[in-house]
Amino acid sequence: MPLAIDPALTTSVDQQLLALQKKLPQKHKQIMFNAAVRHNQTIYYSYTMLDSKRNQNNFNVTAAKKDLQQNCHQPLTRRMLLGGFNFVYVYTFQDHSQVSVLLSGEDCH
Repeated sequence: MPLAIDPALTTSVDQQLLALQKKLPQKHKQIMFNAAVRHNQTIYYSYTMLDSKRNQNNFNVTAAKKDLQQNCHQPLTRRMLLGGFNFVYVYTFQDHSQVSVLLSGEDCH
């Protein structure tokens, strides 16, 4: 992983996040996509699970991570991850519990 992220990539990431933020929140089935923000080299994606039957105890982190790894096939996402950014997907459930799933460049090899 690079020690310093290419400033051009950071600019591109910030532009993409700004465009995405203008479209949020977005509801898809039983999930509300609330926010996407960058803090240093980490991009946080925040979701609320709308189904009250879902909680951290029955959320399959392994399956979620496997699904998220499909993002590695998207050119910009792959470039971001291999360029030194990390993604953290934060899922908040109706009981206010949370689960976080990390996706890094190592997940795209």
